Amino acid sequence: MISESYIFKFLVDDTIVSFYFLNPLIEKSIELEMLFVLPAFIGKGIGKQLLIHAFQKARTLKASTMTLLADPNAVLSYNSQGFYPIDNKESSIIGCFLPVMQKDLEE
Repeated sequence: MISESYIFKFLVDDTIVSFYFLNPLIEKSIELEMLFVLPAFIGKGIGKQLLIHAFQKARTLKASTMTLLADPNAVLSYNSQGFYPIDNKESSIIGCFLPVMQKDLEE
């Protein structure tokens, strides 16, 4: 997975405090596989900076949409960045579902 993905990290004083993975483009759509921020750095705008970077990278790769599997606690943050729900996927916890979200990248 690592060798086929685009991986970017955010450093503070030589420490990785956040990162994201973009999967390879498939039919003009790209998946944001992971975006994690260390708890001590949540709320400092780092996640938003990485999302904006991911949007720019996806556009350079000619993606017209970006999808992700959202943590339910992050749905409002993703909504604020233009993502909307398109589906649900069952999680590893029986009876629990995670939202699949999408953002249109074409301007």
